[in-house]
Amino acid sequence: MSFDLGDAADDADDDGEQAEATESESNSEPEEPADPPEKTPAFGFENKWQRQLYPRPESWEDLEDAMTLDMERVFRDHGVRNMSKREIHDALVRFSADHAEEVARLALEERGVDTEE
Repeated sequence: MSFDLGDAADDADDDGEQAEATESESNSEPEEPADPPEKTPAFGFENKWQRQLYPRPESWEDLEDAMTLDMERVFRDHGVRNMSKREIHDALVRFSADHAEEVARLALEERGVDTEE
């Protein structure tokens, strides 16, 4: 993602006008309630960033089964019926980042490296 700093400087003059317009609008009309989180994706398509993963076919099939059989049940238990794969993939990446040592251990074990020292 790139930013044009010139645009930000040009827009600075408009901030006061926009704030005044927003204040007058918010005072005249009641605010619409936001959609419940069960109905709204965590982030839109504009926030996605595509990268490739290279798992073995059987590992990918296991993940797809888990997404369909296990994760979908949890989503439905919480009233979410429209979970997108991009949200699941994002959660997987965040989980892996938070559990980096466990992920490394799994990769080492697949190579046959003893991780119990």
